[in-house]
Amino acid sequence: MPVFGLGLFLGLWAVISAGLLAWLAWRQGFNADTWSYVPILLIVAAVIVWLLPALCDEQGFPIHGFGS
Repeated sequence: MPVFGLGLFLGLWAVISAGLLAWLAWRQGFNADTWSYVPILLIVAAVIVWLLPALCDEQGFPIHGFGS
């Protein structure tokens, strides 16, 4: 199962996002302040789905070290 894209990291982010929205709804109700978190959570999810897989190759996320 892949880590990025439709993988583990997106699933973890979905659980965290749902928990945050549930906690905010419990504390203050579904008002404009609670709904203002939704676009930010969706932008982070879009980055996980499209940007992170584009940065990785078949072996994983490349980390280059330069030095002697």
